[in-house]
Amino acid sequence: MATLNTEPLVLLLKAQSQKVVDELFIQAFRYRIDGMPLSLTTKVAAALQADEAAVKALASSIVNVVLECVYRELAPAEIVALFPAEFNNDLKGLIATIVGAHMGEWRELLQTSTISLPKLVDAEWRVDVKSASQDAFRMHAPTCIVELTVQEEASLAGVMMGTKRVNFEMNRETLETMLDGLGKIRDQLASIKNM
Repeated sequence: MATLNTEPLVLLLKAQSQKVVDELFIQAFRYRIDGMPLSLTTKVAAALQADEAAVKALASSIVNVVLECVYRELAPAEIVALFPAEFNNDLKGLIATIVGAHMGEWRELLQTSTISLPKLVDAEWRVDVKSASQDAFRMHAPTCIVELTVQEEASLAGVMMGTKRVNFEMNRETLETMLDGLGKIRDQLASIKNM
């Protein structure tokens, strides 16, 4: 890990058990944005027989390792290969196992906690035929009624937003135009994927 500082991770060798190291990774990731609370930092410092500055450096290093591994979607064997040759082999294996075990959960949390545009959660539709209308031309014309459930736009990182429902009605021509546009989007995404 040329760009990451792995030196503070050596402090993990003082942990009483693998479960303690696993919990440290979970807590460091949990508090990755604002940093560990002082009470937790003090407790970890006492458990590892280190000062608070060393624990803060350890937490920062843990977060950087996790983010790098999640971003690059590394398997445990690839995680081990990232560490310098002189790094403790048992600790390399333990870190790779812990990160590999939590990779899916952390990836999902990172994806849902980023500030982004609204996301489609669900879509429902039905076709109705109008049997009554003021305009005779519109009677017996099929229409598509669509209900989209959308996760609202996130305004703060780490805050889970609620969902809202969007309902709209389309006639045949509008539906054909929308399907044509969606087909073009699908084709563009497929061409990008094949690059």
